[in-house]
This record gives sequence, C-alpha cells and structure tokens, in this order.
Amino acid sequence: MSPKRYLYSIQKLSLLLCAIYLPSLKTNGQRIDQSGFTASVGTYFPVQHGMQLGWIFTKKQVLETYVQIGIPPRAYIRPLVEVSVSQDKQARDYLKANLQGRIGYGAGFKWHYRRFDFDIAYNRLTYRIHRKSSKELVNNLAYDDPGLKVALGLLSDWVPAFDELYSDYLITPVANAHQVSLSGGYRFPLYKSVWMGMGAGVSTTMQTSVHIQSDRSRQSAEILLDAVTPNLTKKLESLINWHMIPTVNLQLVYRFPRPPRT
Repeated sequence: MSPKRYLYSIQKLSLLLCAIYLPSLKTNGQRIDQSGFTASVGTYFPVQHGMQLGWIFTKKQVLETYVQIGIPPRAYIRPLVEVSVSQDKQARDYLKANLQGRIGYGAGFKWHYRRFDFDIAYNRLTYRIHRKSSKELVNNLAYDDPGLKVALGLLSDWVPAFDELYSDYLITPVANAHQVSLSGGYRFPLYKSVWMGMGAGVSTTMQTSVHIQSDRSRQSAEILLDAVTPNLTKKLESLINWHMIPTVNLQLVYRFPRPPRT
C-alpha cells in the first residue's frame, strides 16, 4: 500500500470507529459544557504527538482557547516525507533517514457543540537534520545547483585543504514549518471528568524557514558556510513543506472541576 493510501485508510478507520461507538454511548449525567481548565495529551497523525492546556472562556461554555507543545516522531516523519517529497528520490531517502523532530509549539480555538468539537489551530513544527558533514548534506540536498558547484570548485582552488574541511566540517540545519490546521471530532466520557476525543481534519504548511547551526571559529569554515548556506536553506525550505494533508487525532482530555463556592 502506498503512503498516500495509508494516510487515507487511517482517516477512514477513525470515522468508522466513530460510527460504531457513538450510538452506544451514555452520558452518565455528565455534561461536556462544564466550565474550567482542560488538559489533554494525544497524537495527531501524521504530524506530531502533543499536549494541550485549554480554558473555556465564554459564559455558555462553547468556546475554548488553548496552547500546546508537540514533537514530530520519526514514525510520522517518514510517511510524511514519502508523500510530500515525490520528485527527488535522493533527497527523499536522505530526509527519511536523517530528519528528526524537535519540540515545537502552537495555539488554537475550539468550538464545542454538545459532544462535537471544531478546531482551528496554528503550529510551529520544528525539525533538524542530525549533524552531518557539509559534503554529505550538499551532495544529497543541494549539489544539483550549478552555481554551488562553481563556488565549491573555486574554493577548492583558493583555500588550502578545503576538500578536507568540506568533508569533515559539521553543520546542523534546523527547519520551522508554520502550519494551519482545521479539524472536527467527537468526545465521549470515560470516567467522571475524563473524556476520549477522536477527530479528523486537514493541515497545510503556510511557510517554512531554515537556519544553519555551526561552529564559525575557523575562517575557512566561515567561508565554506557562506558558500553552502543560501543553496541549502532554499532547498530545505522547498522540501520541508507539507502541503494539504489529511490528519486524524486521538486525545485523552481531563476537565478540571470548578472550585466549590464558599
């Protein structure tokens, strides 16, 4: 099964589970519109694992705002790269093997209607490529650029021992993908103030920014970094750009009880 069909199969499975479980659920006297703070942990395939802290701030308890932190796991990065980086096999294989998730953050709003949730969110997903040699990075991601080939050739002629530096010097690209997502879902009670939520939606990357971390203590290293950075950042910004993708999520939600009135 191709990665794209796999994503859609997961989404259909989530909707099927909702259809099976929803008719048999009982409220046990609980109301989803209780006011107060909320905390949740969950997974949002194929984007990230995350944790949210929310606050229902309207009088009728229908609107909730939240902040969240999350990290893209390697198990999610691989199918995401497989689907999104379809034209460049060398870059795709390299990113699947070396791209790692880092802690990112986000915020959003939810509209509660009975047990249904509708969500709009912003996330800054952070990725990095584990420290590799300049040569390995450029050869896999940016060496198809003719201007870079000329620049590196000139540096090899001008700077003594440049080829050795080029092979040994370590740099770490870090990418921030700014995403907007829309989703809808359903919550059902598990125990008292604990709820299980399932949903599906879409997510798209609005912008990707890349910067290069390195050690510039040597002048020749600074010359090398200045040569490869423009091409490498441009290439990575075009590759780490997840276009509109289907998502499914599963959350465990806790609603804090309202303090007793005195």
